[in-house]
Order: sequence, then C-alpha cells, then structure tokens
Amino acid sequence: MKNLSLKVKVLAPIIILALMISLCSAIALINTNAMMDASKEISDKHAQSIIQVNTMSNSVRSMLRVIFAHCMAEDDATMKELVEESNTLRSKLETTMTEFEASLNEGEETELYNSFKSDYEEYIKALEEALEYSSNNEAEKAATLANGTLTTVGQKMTNELEELESVSEAALAKGIVIQNKTYA
Repeated sequence: MKNLSLKVKVLAPIIILALMISLCSAIALINTNAMMDASKEISDKHAQSIIQVNTMSNSVRSMLRVIFAHCMAEDDATMKELVEESNTLRSKLETTMTEFEASLNEGEETELYNSFKSDYEEYIKALEEALEYSSNNEAEKAATLANGTLTTVGQKMTNELEELESVSEAALAKGIVIQNKTYA
C-alpha cells in the first residue's frame, strides 16, 4: 500500500500538470482563432474596401481622359477604340461598385457611396451624350460637355471617393486598435 500511495503521490501532480497544460493549450487555441477572425475581418473588409475605392477612382479618371481623347481623335478607328476602352472602364467600375456596395455598413460610408452613385449616373448620361456628339463630328459640343459637366461631376465623384477612402482607412485603423487592445 505504501508503494501505491507513493505512486499516487508522484502521478497526481503529473496528471494535474498535464491537465493544466491541456487547458492552457485549449485556451490559447481559442484566442488564436479569435485573433485570426479579427485579422480576417480587417483584411477582407476594410483593406478590400480601400482597394475597391482606389479602383473606382482610377476608372473615373481614366473615363474622363478617354472622352477628351475621343474629342480630339481624327479617325474612326481611334474613336472606336476609345469607345471600347470607355465601355471596358465602365464595366470594371460598375463591377467594383457592386462589390463595394455589398460590403457597405450603415452610416457615413453608405451616404457617401449613395451620393457617388447618383453622381455616377449623371456622369454616364453626360459621357454617352459627349461620345455621341464626338462620334457625329460635333467635337465642339462634346468638348464643351467634357470641360463642363463631365469635369465638374467627375471632380465631385473623385472627392466623394477620396472621402470614402478616408472613412475606410479610419475603419481599418479602428479595427487594428481593437485587435491590439484585445490581443496585446
């Protein structure tokens, strides 16, 4: 019996230590998963929205460049190529807008996006009208529209996208702060 109680005395602390190590490992695994979820949210949502806003901004600037080039083009082949480029940019922009819209939260970001979307609709109408004028050899009317409405609305859209980028960057920074507080 003395040997048995000695075995228990020796094994009991080892078993308790093994249980404590198992419990600590389980807690660490749970915390690691929570940290990974927070990191995934930051990279999936916030970082992605910044990329999407930059893509939209580049497309808007490129579309304005295309209409000016179209107004100055002298041959039909160049005009056709520029119309195709405009359509490609528009498609890319609208795809990015759809992706961005799916990730929106209520608040300032949604208000800015809705304002951008409304301006975009006005921009597209003016762009189509300017392309039509330019294609019909009415370059002066097309240039007037490009220098007026398209430039004004394009600048407004660019400003809205810059504000959206700032809001997205602030959300990203806030997510990082929360993550650091939780897991530091």
